[in-house]
Amino acid sequence: MTPSELVKKLDEFTDNFEDIGVKSFTPYSLAYRYLKDQEHYKPLDAEKLAKRCDAAIENRIDKIIDSYNCLGVSPPIFWISKDKVATHKHQQAELKFDWIESKKLNELIRGFCPDKLLLVSVLYVLCQGYQRVIIVDGNNDGGIDIIAKLSNSRTAVEQRVLFIQSKKCGKTLDKKLVVYEDAFFQDRIKSNSGIREKYFNRLNVNAASPSYDLSYLFVTNGKLTNTIRDYAIRNNICLRDSFLISQAILSSMNYQDVLDKLDSWYVNKLYQRDSEF
Repeated sequence: MTPSELVKKLDEFTDNFEDIGVKSFTPYSLAYRYLKDQEHYKPLDAEKLAKRCDAAIENRIDKIIDSYNCLGVSPPIFWISKDKVATHKHQQAELKFDWIESKKLNELIRGFCPDKLLLVSVLYVLCQGYQRVIIVDGNNDGGIDIIAKLSNSRTAVEQRVLFIQSKKCGKTLDKKLVVYEDAFFQDRIKSNSGIREKYFNRLNVNAASPSYDLSYLFVTNGKLTNTIRDYAIRNNICLRDSFLISQAILSSMNYQDVLDKLDSWYVNKLYQRDSEF
């Protein structure tokens, strides 16, 4: 067996290093245990091949970690020393959520219809601490689907206002769409007193007050390329995909409660315009 063949088998056996079953391991120990237990190699043969494949496994681990870092989400594995890797079960991961459940929720959200994506966007905003959230999606909404307010009298910015767009996308999100929607917000919403004041009035926010902050959030269940992420960072666009949404929500709620709440909201048609949370 070649190093590349062993790496491929380890990928399949551990679901791309996401479900390993231990809190930490070394590339050598993972390979040795797999060869001995799953491929039934003799101990000496397993030891020799594991040592020969060590560098290839390290390279694969680095690529997996980099891929999740590019997504902006917590990876399932990370290095804790020069030759030792920890999994999401390790105490040093310090995750506030179950990583496997966040992946399951991510996969669900990826398949959500526009109405369910709207509701999971609401839940995400509520988990961020916003106290009043209103759905405004519909005709003449100015490209805004949800508005939200967070009040904090202990800071200079007493009221944070969030305008949210929830965009379903079955494939990879088009960068042109992100550019267009952000430009529309900057040129037509943020600077247009008519549209802005209409939503500020709904939230009981004084648009003339210097103590508010208005931000724009773009939520999608489409895949985000590195090009889109880099553009969003350079232009200060708050962009959230299904994986980021999943990890944030599950940091505040457990998996079953999330499903139950979303189902309840959907059955009661709280995705309709003027629904308040």
